[in-house]
Amino acid sequence: MARLLEKGLAGALCCLIGFWATGEAYAQTAPTDYLVQQVCTTTQGAVVAIDPVNCAPSLRRKLAIGEALPYHKMDYQGEQISDSFPIDDANGITRAVQTFFFTRPSDSIRHPDTLVPLDGQFEPNAFYAGYFPDDRYRDASQHYLVHFDPKNGGYNIIGADGSYVYFRGTYDPVGGWQPWWTPDCQAKGWLLMPSTSFAVGSSGQAQSPTDHYASCPGTVATQASSVDWHHSTFTFATNKSLDSYYAYHFSPFDGAMEATYLTREYGVTRFESWRDLSRYPIENQAQLTAFAQWRCPNVPTTTQLRGHTYTIIDCRDWSKVVFEGTPAAPISWLPTANPNQQPNLPLWPVDPLYTRSNTLKDGYLGGPYAAGGAFGQGNCGLGAWTRTTAPGATLNWAWAPVDTPMTTQKNCTLLFSTPDDPGTNPTQAIVQTQPIPSSANSSLASYGVTLWAPQWTVGTPMPQVRVAMIQMNGATQVGSSIMTVNLTNRPAVFRATATMSGIANSVVFKIYPMTAMTEFQFTGAWVNIKPKLTEPRSGCRYC
Repeated sequence: MARLLEKGLAGALCCLIGFWATGEAYAQTAPTDYLVQQVCTTTQGAVVAIDPVNCAPSLRRKLAIGEALPYHKMDYQGEQISDSFPIDDANGITRAVQTFFFTRPSDSIRHPDTLVPLDGQFEPNAFYAGYFPDDRYRDASQHYLVHFDPKNGGYNIIGADGSYVYFRGTYDPVGGWQPWWTPDCQAKGWLLMPSTSFAVGSSGQAQSPTDHYASCPGTVATQASSVDWHHSTFTFATNKSLDSYYAYHFSPFDGAMEATYLTREYGVTRFESWRDLSRYPIENQAQLTAFAQWRCPNVPTTTQLRGHTYTIIDCRDWSKVVFEGTPAAPISWLPTANPNQQPNLPLWPVDPLYTRSNTLKDGYLGGPYAAGGAFGQGNCGLGAWTRTTAPGATLNWAWAPVDTPMTTQKNCTLLFSTPDDPGTNPTQAIVQTQPIPSSANSSLASYGVTLWAPQWTVGTPMPQVRVAMIQMNGATQVGSSIMTVNLTNRPAVFRATATMSGIANSVVFKIYPMTAMTEFQFTGAWVNIKPKLTEPRSGCRYC
């Protein structure tokens, strides 16, 4: 939930603002210090709404876990907000989230009258409604909140161990949820660079074998990708020259390359996508290149690397800083909070599926390793899922069509409905029962699922689904947690927590349709009970 920054700080801002040269008063630090955004503070330590480039290094610090951001990073043309914030990890491994929230359609180059914010500008809150406004994502003051939209947005998860910084996973509307597995199923496959510092002007490279599936069977045939890394000053689209670590990640045989730039001030600050057209021609390449150079005016058309000529086909530069509210009353953004109206609808849900700490099986209903059931985009399988009803009641289910949102080559979606009025004590449910792993060692669990009602229309009542996590000791119920959620035609991730009884040896996960004659769809279900840490940080099996 957005909150106001402390009052009485406006008068202190005059003494804090100034443009600081790259690296001034900074010691050499490692890439792990470049994963999340910085904030500016007063000399007393209070956070203020200032671009971290414009305050003294002694008055900057990293955003803390669970702390609100006083500004957003936005791309050069104002199409996308992309923030980089830290979050806790079930396995104790450093990680950060880089978000993608579209404020308007990506073809807005055709609409020159559309508002393009200036760097350092304060914006009215309606700007952050997104280009498909969703009234479920408002706070108590009816202020729109930047949020995760699975159909039109996404995120990256960044991790670091004693050896490397890497992308642990990606979510986007085309590929769905994609953990980047190494050959032995560790979610650390998309290497970026070493986690220890290396000098300005230096570079290096390594193999980065990886592939992405919603689940991993223990070993996986990965692709022979590789990465080059560099450290230098880089000038971004806003003409800010910042000390940067950056990585060039090459596809097998070097046919394509993606560049990721990290800065101390902003975390992930720029992305570029390049293609060797002699090997992989693109029909609409000229248009893609024009869009890329519109979004990043300082990116060249071509570049030479590894003996190849690469052409730019996409670029995003998030070095622009924008503020919400007004200078007298700035509004900060707490990404891990919930809007007041929807306590189970977090703004940015990033849950532990990628660490394989999900107690449920077949959370994404398939992928290349799912048992049973062929489907047009891979193998979809019910696996551990069953359905239950009382005598005379009906629960229908089927695989969602190929063009359904969230149904991709690696993720599957199940649709379900009931013709019967469920009443207050429904019996129709999609069910899974699993033993609680012996490694679980927590009094608190999280659980959740991605749900939506594709045929819902604006102005009609929102259909409801009930989600239950029931704790069992043998045949005896020893605890339960239930959430009832309102759905629209936009996929959303619903999450809740449950207090563990301490004596449960299994969990039952149930999804009940609470509105009759309505088609629901779901994917991405999880139950996470924090595991014991039995290995050192650098040796974590599923990191």
